[in-house]
Formats: sequence, structure tokens, C-alpha cells
Amino acid sequence: MLDNPIVRLLADIHQNVDRLCEDLQVDRPDLAASVRQHAAWIPRPADLLRGDSPPATSSVHRLGGLLYDALDEGLIDARQFDVLMVERTRAERVLRTRGQR
Repeated sequence: MLDNPIVRLLADIHQNVDRLCEDLQVDRPDLAASVRQHAAWIPRPADLLRGDSPPATSSVHRLGGLLYDALDEGLIDARQFDVLMVERTRAERVLRTRGQR
């Protein structure tokens, strides 16, 4: 599974996040902590190799905060934000319904 492109991509993402946070830690520890917090929902390759995965409902719930941050930073406009929030709400509802079965 180590040659899986998704696992390699996740490893690269976490490696880059770790490097960025190390650089920020000296001058901007608050920003480093924020980056770590926002990257926490991205599964680590070791977790995938063990077969662990975060609960889907937790991942979908965390997406809301990321969408607000993206809107604040100008990465998405209000229309995109609304569409993504509606989709997130639908996904939460579907996952909640599945969990009750």
C-alpha cells in the first residue's frame, strides 16, 4: 500500500505541513498551531496503513470550519460557500441516517 498514490500524496501533504509549522513556530507559534489544527482532519498515511480512519461524521463536521476560513480568506466566494455548505449539510444528514441503521 506504500506505493498507493493517495498514501504518497497524504505523506507529502503532512511532510509539507510539518515543515511549514516548524518554520512558523519561531516567529508565529499561533499560526503554526492554527495550521496544525486545520490539517488534523487529513488522515495520516500510518493511520491508513493500519486501517484506521476518522469517523465520517467528524470529518464532515470539521469541513464547516474550513469553509468559513476559505470564505474569510477569499478562496471561495459567497455563492460557492453556500453551495458547499448545503452539500456538507446533506452529507451530514446521510451519514447520520446511515449510523442509525
